[in-house]
Amino acid sequence: RRIGLAAAQGVVLAALIGGLRVAGVHAAGTGGFPVRTVSPAVLDFAGWIRENVPEDGRLAFMGTMENHLGGGTVACLPLMTGREMMGDDYYTFPRGMTEHGFPPVHFRASTERVVEFSRIYGITHWAAWHPRYIRFFEEEKELFEHVRSVQDRGPEIRVYALRDPPRGGRLLEGEGTVEVRENRIVVHPRDPRAPLVLRYRWRRNLRSLTPGASIAPYDAGGGERLVAVDPGGNAVVEIGCRLPLRPLDPDPGGWLHH
Repeated sequence: RRIGLAAAQGVVLAALIGGLRVAGVHAAGTGGFPVRTVSPAVLDFAGWIRENVPEDGRLAFMGTMENHLGGGTVACLPLMTGREMMGDDYYTFPRGMTEHGFPPVHFRASTERVVEFSRIYGITHWAAWHPRYIRFFEEEKELFEHVRSVQDRGPEIRVYALRDPPRGGRLLEGEGTVEVRENRIVVHPRDPRAPLVLRYRWRRNLRSLTPGASIAPYDAGGGERLVAVDPGGNAVVEIGCRLPLRPLDPDPGGWLHH
């Protein structure tokens, strides 16, 4: 028993020492993934997003962004701007199970499907860099307006605004306001007796934390399910989540999105 305890203590001590070394290497910018400061181009783009994307709107990334904006800084843009964003641009593994593209492939099939997806999720702006998607937006100038270009450590990224953006902000149906906190969605319905539909994807591990209120999946079309809320007479409804006992369901196309 003493030998086992000593071995465990040795492993913990080695992990602590190794962790300190790894932290020092990365802090010095000499590790395998050097630390980069946010470039002026990204800071300027973040400021533009704050001024031009509505607080209850969303910026989405067509296809992938890879590392073309600040070497991966795009992942920090929601924190830098206070705006919600949508995309799927992390890893290509497990191979054959992730699509590594956005929106889901059946929504990229036509202009009508892209507009439908924008309506479902309240997307007011799209960003893209791949020539295929640049051509897509440029050919639909009646629907999309080129409003911004940015370039940083990669090809030019263009931002397009919907000329007729979705109404309702984070609510597909109903009236009220929605605020998002860490691990919480807080809904303030205008009418505590009227149902609402939130522009957030339904997951079975979501739970209503407000007594008397309830939530359920809502079919928004195209296989997308959003969150329907019955306030049950409450002026405020809080929604949280708990870790699922089994893996999350894939999207309608069978892909697991990060």
